[in-house]
Amino acid sequence: MHKNFIQLMLFFKKNGQSRAEYLKRHVPFKKFGTYVTWRPLLIPSEPEQVSIGSNVHIAANVRFITHDMFHLMFNAMDKDEILQKHVGEIQIGNNVAIGANVTLVYGTKLGDDTIVAAGAVVTKPFPAGVILGGNPAQVIGRFDELKQKRYNNRRIE
Repeated sequence: MHKNFIQLMLFFKKNGQSRAEYLKRHVPFKKFGTYVTWRPLLIPSEPEQVSIGSNVHIAANVRFITHDMFHLMFNAMDKDEILQKHVGEIQIGNNVAIGANVTLVYGTKLGDDTIVAAGAVVTKPFPAGVILGGNPAQVIGRFDELKQKRYNNRRIE
């Protein structure tokens, strides 16, 4: 199915879970787990380079950068050495939440139980159980500490 058509269809899906189900059926991701929420209207240019675990929630305007375009510049500089586009993987573990306007660059690996704060730019692998934020992203907290804090502050009616 044509990529532009798929992106148009995402616009008409009523929520992030129906978008995720549509993508799972029509886009060749390397891996696409269960209970995924997908809010972006764009899909990665090389979805076969993207692995998404289960219980993953991806907010609006998250970008998956699976390649660079430096080869275009280098090829224009040296016509004798033709380089190909550099492509790399993005791996997302289980129980991951990715905030709005995050950029994930190839070579990124998010371990299980990870939260990425809105606006972060993730350019490298991170272990499980962390909260990431900033540009470039760095560890700003612990997943289990935030989870416990949320449980402690929940309203009981």
